[in-house]
Amino acid sequence: MTRCVPLWLLACACLAPLPAAPPVAVMKSQTPVIILAFSKTDGQTGSGTGSGLFVSTQHIVTNWHVCCKLPEGVSAQLLLAGRSKEDLQKAAVLWSSQEKDLALIRLEKPVQVTPVTFARSPSLSEGMDVWAVGYPGAAGRMARAEGFFRSSLTKGVISKMDTRAVAGGGHVQLIQTDASINAGNSGGPLFDSCGRVIGVNVTKALITVLDAQGNPVRVPEADGIGWSVDIRELLPELDRQNIRYEAFDTVCKDAAAPPAGDRYSSLVLAAQVVLLLVTVVVGAIIVRKKVAPAIVTAVTTRRYPQAPPQPRPAAPPVPPQPAPSPAAAPPAVRPRVTLLGLTGEYAGQRLPLLAQGLTFGRDAAVSNILFATGTPGISKRHCRVYFDKGQVFVEDMYSSHGTFLANGERLAPGQPRELRSGDEVRLADGGNSFRMERA
Repeated sequence: MTRCVPLWLLACACLAPLPAAPPVAVMKSQTPVIILAFSKTDGQTGSGTGSGLFVSTQHIVTNWHVCCKLPEGVSAQLLLAGRSKEDLQKAAVLWSSQEKDLALIRLEKPVQVTPVTFARSPSLSEGMDVWAVGYPGAAGRMARAEGFFRSSLTKGVISKMDTRAVAGGGHVQLIQTDASINAGNSGGPLFDSCGRVIGVNVTKALITVLDAQGNPVRVPEADGIGWSVDIRELLPELDRQNIRYEAFDTVCKDAAAPPAGDRYSSLVLAAQVVLLLVTVVVGAIIVRKKVAPAIVTAVTTRRYPQAPPQPRPAAPPVPPQPAPSPAAAPPAVRPRVTLLGLTGEYAGQRLPLLAQGLTFGRDAAVSNILFATGTPGISKRHCRVYFDKGQVFVEDMYSSHGTFLANGERLAPGQPRELRSGDEVRLADGGNSFRMERA
């Protein structure tokens, strides 16, 4: 048996989990290219490009200076966005802010895309890994023609969280990163390891100098200094535009699984499986040849004296027992607390409050009262109702569109509120509501 120990140790070492990777394919699909074409009064034409991020199937966020900062003397403009030459379509600006350097544009028609999710500042920390996705012009010029529509991804860390003063005495929240951000990356997303957007890439450290002909040229002032606008500057504007989104305060502990197209990860996994099978087969052969014969020999060569069979004593007679009187069936146990559905998917249904509580949401992994995918206003884990020392409490689980009481009060996320018999709870806009009742 000692000969198979090295093989088992090698198998255990190779079966250690692979490092998790961000969902690169999804992040790239959520990043369109922005093209601004314009013509001047003298007949000359020009264009500029940047990046964006899908916040819905028809809405894209980008920088103000990508879509809305026009050169002097421009008489017309054409704004286009998409992820391929065939996917490009016209877009119109719905909202923009020069101070925040943010803008929201709307496509003529929806596209097939999974909108981004957001991670707010409580989930961020200096030194954590981030990824910038976009369309830097230098990469497009050096690649083949179709490479213009292929986004680039760069990795870095959060260097620090900072602010920038703006006109009027206000300030804009910024994230500094050493992920490479170049001309054309403007307006693209900055992701965390879970593929959630934490910022909108805006600029790198540049300085203006004069070339040999005396023309002003912007060149990098320092290496590894890029800036992104914190999504805290964006989300209130999406609320005002009634654009639904999902935002999380939780820390990204585990990155998503590597994408299906990752050949390297697939090959390593296949090698691990093959090594495990070989190890099991070799171990079985060794056991069969070495251990099994020894066991058979020991069993067949050992002799035990046989004792004469002993007579089995007769069983004493069993006196007749009186027939048991029929017992009354135990009464059915009614739940002490139920939630009666008033409106929505569970209208008219009574949901017993379980010992572990009830969690409402769209994700079966974290909720036991499920709503259909796409139910308006319902987050993956929206809220929960539970027992605590005989009392019943409701708690909003940091949902995007809130949990409300009957009087319209919105519950503070993560702050339990006691419920009494007859109290009502509304999820988001009230399309799904419940009343707590004690039996």
